[in-house]
Amino acid sequence: SMISAIHSDRLKIYNSLKNNYTCLNGYFYLFERRLVYLKQKYINKSLEFTGVQDADINFVPLKLDETLRVYSDSNIIVDFTHPKQNGFTMRTIESIGSRCKLITNNKKILCCDFYDPQNIYVYDDGKFEIPDNFLITGYKELPEKLFGYYSINGWIKEMIE
Repeated sequence: SMISAIHSDRLKIYNSLKNNYTCLNGYFYLFERRLVYLKQKYINKSLEFTGVQDADINFVPLKLDETLRVYSDSNIIVDFTHPKQNGFTMRTIESIGSRCKLITNNKKILCCDFYDPQNIYVYDDGKFEIPDNFLITGYKELPEKLFGYYSINGWIKEMIE
C-alpha cells in the first residue's frame, strides 16, 4: 500500500509501482489539494504529473480509521521520505505496528535496532526497484520487547520516564 500526499518524487514512485509491478495487488491513495494539483498538471505542466490520471488523485485526505484498515490488510507499506525531513515518517512506525514490511528511501533506517533486511528494503532515490526476493518472502516478527518499545505504550512510557 502507498498512502501519501504528493510531493518531490512521490509520483515517480507511484508511476513505477503502477507500471512495473502490475502483478502486485496494491492499494494507492494519493492526496493533493485540488488547486495545487490542477496548477502543477495543467498550468505548470510538471513532468511528474504526466501519466497520472485525474482519477488517481484524491482531494480529501484518507480518514484515520480507513488508513488503519488498509495497513492491517497490507503486507508491504511503501514510503518516500521528503528530502527535507530529518528522521522517520509515520509510515515507518505504522509498518512496525501493522507488522508490515517497509519499502523506503530513508537510509537512516539501516542503523536502527528494528532494521531487518527481510522486513525493510531501502531503495535509491534515483532508481526505484524492488528485488523479487523481498516481495515473496514473508514478514519476520520483531522480538516482542522491541515491538513493545515502538508501540504507543512504549512511547508514553519513554516520555514519562
